[in-house]
Amino acid sequence: MRRLIRLALSMWLLALLGCKMPETRRDIQFVAFDEPQQSWPTQRLGLAHWVDGFPIYGRNQLPHEPYEVRGYLSVASDMTPSVRELELAVARRAREEGGAAAILTKDCHRAGPLAPPLNEYLILSFKTNALAPVLDRINVYFALNPDTTNGVEQTTPNDREELRNLKDAVHSR
Repeated sequence: MRRLIRLALSMWLLALLGCKMPETRRDIQFVAFDEPQQSWPTQRLGLAHWVDGFPIYGRNQLPHEPYEVRGYLSVASDMTPSVRELELAVARRAREEGGAAAILTKDCHRAGPLAPPLNEYLILSFKTNALAPVLDRINVYFALNPDTTNGVEQTTPNDREELRNLKDAVHSR
């Protein structure tokens, strides 16, 4: 009889509460780095893996080119998602904040016995100008072909001024 009452009570609680499976909830927090930038360390052969075209450097790995720290990103999840899902969320949020890469600083540590796993990343933007090599190629082409590309008779002073402004805009980035 007691067993039957327990079974009925269990079924009643199950019906009352429902039997919905818990959903994965991710908490992604970004904190901007507002301190003065310094010359951060680089590494000649830093290893990164690419997630949706976004480089994520592993622990103790650094980019090979100069960078600035945009901020700090922490990602927690109630359930254990795949690493791929977690990193896709990191790449998406880092791009929203203007980041070009991330460095994993801590992985899967817990703030307490009941706290969800937490990964932490530094979000970076590179100091290099991506258009600088293109501008260098254009300048070399102009130097090798002065008659056909930038002859005096073909350009007006206004055209030269516009070209100079364009070059200054590219170099200032």
